[in-house]
Amino acid sequence: MNIGRKGVIGLPVRLTVAFLIISISVPVLTGMAADLKEDNAVMSASKEADRIADAVSRVYYMGAGSACAVDVSLPAGCMMAVGGEGTDAYSIGIFLDGVEKDRIYLERPLVRILGDGLDVHGKSRISVECVRLDGVYGVSVGIDD
Repeated sequence: MNIGRKGVIGLPVRLTVAFLIISISVPVLTGMAADLKEDNAVMSASKEADRIADAVSRVYYMGAGSACAVDVSLPAGCMMAVGGEGTDAYSIGIFLDGVEKDRIYLERPLVRILGDGLDVHGKSRISVECVRLDGVYGVSVGIDD
């Protein structure tokens, strides 16, 4: 009979330990899943930015007047800033929920994206054209309708 009593008395302790382990593990696993989802979104947006960077290099090498279009699809919450002011004119920034997560520099060759820059969200067709403005060669980008 003593063996049965020990099992009954030990059951609440085992249940308490099991619930403690579960209560500690669930928040950790939830945080890991959220980080994984964020990483996948940023990686997907970076691949799209690489496609734009390749198009920029290609039309730049072909010279003034050359152009192409790139269809991109960004995950929800992601945004690309193509070009901009200062050193941003030579890069594409990747943002998730308004926070910069990555930046791709157009360095082979070093190509300047002319104009104010372009913010890209969701599904878009990006037009890329090599132009000469005031004696400076660069690339102009825009969104086709």
